[in-house]
Amino acid sequence: MKVFGNTKFKVYIYKNDHLPPHCHVRFADGSEVRVMIPLVEPMDGSTISKEVSEAIVNKLNSLTRIWDKFHPQRPKNNLSIKEKK
Repeated sequence: MKVFGNTKFKVYIYKNDHLPPHCHVRFADGSEVRVMIPLVEPMDGSTISKEVSEAIVNKLNSLTRIWDKFHPQRPKNNLSIKEKK
């Protein structure tokens, strides 16, 4: 499911995905990176730009809620970060 995006990248969370909790960032050039939530750390030795990191932090509560909704049998993520509107 696409959660948000812009012309440079789009952020997705998938229903039947694996742990740890993460989102997929797809870039306009076709590349992709997985980013752990709520840590906002790239997986598999990848890197992300400050723009991508900030966008994920700004939507972190939404991303976490969607992950938890799609994966109710898995432990919930506890966040104390306020989402920017």
